[in-house]
Amino acid sequence: MAIGVWLFIGWMALVAITALAMFVWGLERGQFRNLEEPARRMLRDDDTPAPRPETKAEDKKHETNRRGETRDR
Repeated sequence: MAIGVWLFIGWMALVAITALAMFVWGLERGQFRNLEEPARRMLRDDDTPAPRPETKAEDKKHETNRRGETRDR
């Protein structure tokens, strides 16, 4: 039974050291800087549509309706 306890303690020590190493790695790489910005960015109201690229007159031969169907002019 004593061997089982020491194996358990050794396993828990390995897990703790691994968790600590991963935490230090994250700190060094800036994973915990500015935790609030991604949550606020999600809530911003961004209703302005992206600008459409300008097309030449020759490219305007086809017209697309709301369903995405194309028809000739």
